[in-house]
Amino acid sequence: MHFTKISTILALSLAIGFLGCTTDKKVEAPKQERIEKNLVPPKAEVKGQNFLVQLNDLKISMTVDTASKEIIDTPSLRGNIKITNQTKGLLDIQAVTLEYLDEA
Repeated sequence: MHFTKISTILALSLAIGFLGCTTDKKVEAPKQERIEKNLVPPKAEVKGQNFLVQLNDLKISMTVDTASKEIIDTPSLRGNIKITNQTKGLLDIQAVTLEYLDEA
């Protein structure tokens, strides 16, 4: 009789202990997302009097807040540039300036 009371109390305390220890851990989604978009068309070509400039594999990458869909940092334009001298003489490139405008 004494043994059944002790075993019942022990079983109840273990059950309450196990039920009290279970915590629901919430898995949160990332708050920021890195998005990379390919430009269409992914290449551009500009011919000048002396040089031919070719841009390839143009991509825009940015970080976006997943909840509000706001752009967090400044988008960056990445790609490859190839500058070809088209004159018969020898010309040195002193500086290159790239500019682009958002037409959207």
